[in-house]
Amino acid sequence: MSNAPGHLTVVNQSKVMFAAIQSGQGVEAMLALLHTVDAKIDWLIAKVDKLNARVNDLDNNVDDLNSKVDNLDTKVDDLDSKMDDLDTKVDNLDTKVDNLEGRIDDLHTAIQPLTTHGSRWR
Repeated sequence: MSNAPGHLTVVNQSKVMFAAIQSGQGVEAMLALLHTVDAKIDWLIAKVDKLNARVNDLDNNVDDLNSKVDNLDTKVDDLDSKMDDLDTKVDNLDTKVDNLEGRIDDLHTAIQPLTTHGSRWR
């Protein structure tokens, strides 16, 4: 608080007051002390206002970040859904490939007797 306007330690303020009272300037000393205290209060209020404004800015930043995180969560969920769809499509393609391989094997089996007696077809 050494940056406060009219900054005096409590000890210094007491010395100033005591000296002023001894010299017959008690009222003036009290008014000066009240002015110093009033300036300190105003300074503290300004500091608190600045801190409150900064806290509000930080709260807004946190709200913005939370919103962005929510949007990213939604995008991740969408991507997970698309990945599930792709996994299903890959599984379906694997099944089709297996079926085609089975049909090719069946065709090879069916052609086998024809190739051993190939002269029959000429």
